[in-house]
Parts: sequence; structure tokens; C-alpha cells
Amino acid sequence: MQEPRRIWWARPRKLCALERPGGGGRSHRPDRRAAEIEYLAENGVRTVVSTMTTRHNLADYERAGLRWHHYPVAATADADDALEELLALLRRELRG
Repeated sequence: MQEPRRIWWARPRKLCALERPGGGGRSHRPDRRAAEIEYLAENGVRTVVSTMTTRHNLADYERAGLRWHHYPVAATADADDALEELLALLRRELRG
């Protein structure tokens, strides 16, 4: 188990933001990914929202027992609208 790099807890054990577990691009390490996903699961994370344009790590989240949503955001200019849509989706999910 390894604490992810660049993790920020907005609300401890409730909401955090972090880079892709295992790092990105050429620096990605599968062993680091597994250790960081284990850390997330052990520290109360139940749902992962990926905003990457690719589907990297989604199967790994599922294997770890984490729910996930893939909500790709191509550019930061699109982030405001994407966040509103995502929040609406999560609200519907919580109700139903």
C-alpha cells in the first residue's frame, strides 16, 4: 500500500483529487498503480471519477472493488460544463 503522489483531500475520507494512480505517460508504473489503488480502497474511497480522455485504470478500479465513472474532459475550457453534468449524474445515482 502506498499513498498516491499529489493527493489532495478536500474532505478526509470523503473527497479527494489526485493524479492517475501509477503516474502517467512514460513514467507509469503498474506496481505503483496497484499500491496506490490499494491505499485508496483502504482509506475509504468507494467511487473513482476519471476525467481522462482514455479509459486507463478503469478495470483496475473495478478489480479493487471500487465503483467508477468515466467522464472524459478533453480541455480545461470544458471543465465547468463537464463538472455540472457530472454532479447531476451523481445526484441521480444517489437518489436511485
